[in-house]
Amino acid sequence: LLSSQPDFQAQKSQLQETFEAADHLVIFYPVYHCELNFIEYFWGSAKVYTQAHCEYSFPSLV
Repeated sequence: LLSSQPDFQAQKSQLQETFEAADHLVIFYPVYHCELNFIEYFWGSAKVYTQAHCEYSFPSLV
């Protein structure tokens, strides 16, 4: 797997380097692992709920 390669794990994005240079603490989630990101679970649950409870008409969406 690409994500388990040492050179891939050690590579930092420009955004991450900028934050670290400014001594800010930011939590970056692992690349290509959406199952570890909470917002992906929330978004998936919201879509399932909407499909089950939506009448698919404009007034019901507002």
